[in-house]
Amino acid sequence: MEAILLKQATIIDPSSNFHEKKVDIRITDGVITEIATELAPESASETIVQSDALYVSQGWLDMRAQFSDPGNEEKETLRTGLETASRGGFTAVVLSPLTTPKIQSKADISYLKNNADNQPTEIIPAVTLSKDAKGEDLNELYDA
Repeated sequence: MEAILLKQATIIDPSSNFHEKKVDIRITDGVITEIATELAPESASETIVQSDALYVSQGWLDMRAQFSDPGNEEKETLRTGLETASRGGFTAVVLSPLTTPKIQSKADISYLKNNADNQPTEIIPAVTLSKDAKGEDLNELYDA
């Protein structure tokens, strides 16, 4: 059994009674089991996390994620990028279109969506406004 005690974490959740309040949070096997003004450790094996800037929320959105896939999958695949984002607390990422090749077509979007299925982090692909991001010819925006 893995137990974690977050000390004096600020909760960011407008739908919660604890919104913007500093509380202690006990997490057992990945599930929040207790929230209170102050909690004592239950055992010596419980991991205590404490910081002046500790925040807890349902998830974060990265508005400018940059993955190497498509184009440089040997550095990072779409799946490894999404796994890393998930471990960082991101529930969604907007993927920058400035990969090599650029993300600019319906086929590119389909590739990303199909390879991001069943991942804990949602991918929101962005496309280039102009062909190859050169600022010369407008991309087929309706198609993408």
